[in-house]
Amino acid sequence: GGHLVRTIGLKRAKVKVGLMNLVYNMVRLVQLIKRDEHAVKHNFNDQNGTSAPEMSLRPGALPE
Repeated sequence: GGHLVRTIGLKRAKVKVGLMNLVYNMVRLVQLIKRDEHAVKHNFNDQNGTSAPEMSLRPGALPE
C-alpha cells in the first residue's frame, strides 16, 4: 500500500506524506460518521428492539 513520493528534499517529502495522511483520515472520518448514522437509523426503525450489530447477525437482515 505504499505510495511513490516524487519531491526534491526530505522536508517536502515529509509535508507531502503528512498531507496525504491528513486527507486519508478526513475521508475515513466521513465514512465512519455515515456508517454510524446508518446504524442509528436502523436501530430506531427496528421493530424488535435489537441493536444495529445484532441486526447484522440475523439471517436475511442485510442493509439496504
